[in-house]
Amino acid sequence: MAPRQIGPVEKMAKKTVYVCDGSCHGAATEEQWIAGAKTCSATGCNMHGMPLKRREIEA
Repeated sequence: MAPRQIGPVEKMAKKTVYVCDGSCHGAATEEQWIAGAKTCSATGCNMHGMPLKRREIEA
């Protein structure tokens, strides 16, 4: 029996999001970040007012 051939692996599209590492785990899209959502705005979050971190995720 011949070995099965596996085709090329398709790469997933990447999407940029900006996330809070604090207790709220909030996230902003790139469009929201460009429009000014650059810090955590969740009142009860332990990282309130701190900058969001850029992350690349699979879309």
